[in-house]
Amino acid sequence: MAKALWWLGSVIALGSLLLSLDGRSSLAASPASASQTLADRRLHIAQTLVHYLPNSAEGYNQLASAYLLKSRETGDFSNIVKAESALDQSLHLEPDNQFDNQFGNQSGNGEALKLQLILLLTEHRFRGGG
Repeated sequence: MAKALWWLGSVIALGSLLLSLDGRSSLAASPASASQTLADRRLHIAQTLVHYLPNSAEGYNQLASAYLLKSRETGDFSNIVKAESALDQSLHLEPDNQFDNQFGNQSGNGEALKLQLILLLTEHRFRGGG
């Protein structure tokens, strides 16, 4: 478990570094990737995270977030379906957000719930989630 957490931290740190380089990352170094958008780079990082840590809800949350960004960039709503699928997998791995009232600590998968809300708003599903 500790090794998986170390890998998760390493991949997230690498992804953050790549995204913070203002397009001067190794992803933008090759001519083919020069036309990559922020969403393309985030998708690549999230897919790498999911590949190496398939049992991590965080990877699927990042994948869903990247698909939502790609949908906004392109107007292609097939990415919404992909985001929803990634969130379903995330919530399967780490079911839901639970609140410990005694200590005020949150645990669970609050990020997935937040992304689900964004999905519902994107799809204009304002009442009853349907």
